[in-house]
Amino acid sequence: MQGTDLADTGLAARGATILNPLLFADLERPEYYFDAHHPNATGRQQITERLVGELLSRLDQRPATGRLR
Repeated sequence: MQGTDLADTGLAARGATILNPLLFADLERPEYYFDAHHPNATGRQQITERLVGELLSRLDQRPATGRLR
């Protein structure tokens, strides 16, 4: 996966699900934030929708063990 580093690789080896760090990159624009660090209502909605979509996609692909891939 593009964007992973050694820490992510180690976490994934222990069963952690690692999301692509670029998943929200296009949302890092001023119109989605009310200050330098906190998303506004529109930003939160966009982030939530994208995160839910990614999680549901991964749940659809989980193996019989029930673990996310």
